[in-house]
Amino acid sequence: MASFPGGSAALMQYIAQNLRYPNIQGDCNIQGRVIVGFTVNEDGTLSDIKVMKSISPTFDEEAIRVVKSMPKWNLAKQNGKAVKTKYTVPVTFRLE
Repeated sequence: MASFPGGSAALMQYIAQNLRYPNIQGDCNIQGRVIVGFTVNEDGTLSDIKVMKSISPTFDEEAIRVVKSMPKWNLAKQNGKAVKTKYTVPVTFRLE
């Protein structure tokens, strides 16, 4: 499997540090989890980034922005060869 540099804990930390709760006009108390799916390519870049589970278009856009900003991932290998891998990641929005 492909992996984020530093592992799962580093991935969750990266998301938490780079995620911005969308500034929405009016009284908005939206919280929840957007599930983003993507492909990790043979060179570690991400493609085919799309929302698998939505909570709101504005929050979906922010989740996609964070995933697009990620550094290259560690490659997935099969029989010693780099291969494409599908991956999903939860992006959680919470009001503090």
